[in-house]
Amino acid sequence: MTTIEQQTKTAAGSEEVVLLRDWVVALILMAIPVVGFIMILVWSFSAGTNVNLRNFARASLIVVSIVLFLYVILFVLIGMAASSYTY
Repeated sequence: MTTIEQQTKTAAGSEEVVLLRDWVVALILMAIPVVGFIMILVWSFSAGTNVNLRNFARASLIVVSIVLFLYVILFVLIGMAASSYTY
């Protein structure tokens, strides 16, 4: 096994490390609005996805869900405040 192959294995030796170019591609795909959301879902729930990428996609999905929930709450509050305002 060469030095590069040794560096791409985790301590457990069962899963390869995601390379830098793969992270760059993943981040670029996630930046595309509809494609990014679909890819997050695919990476989160696919059994064949690298464990590191799967965990990152799941964490991203959780963050997106929290932010979406906060936006909905904010817009409801602004809508209630605007509807109670009279001219």
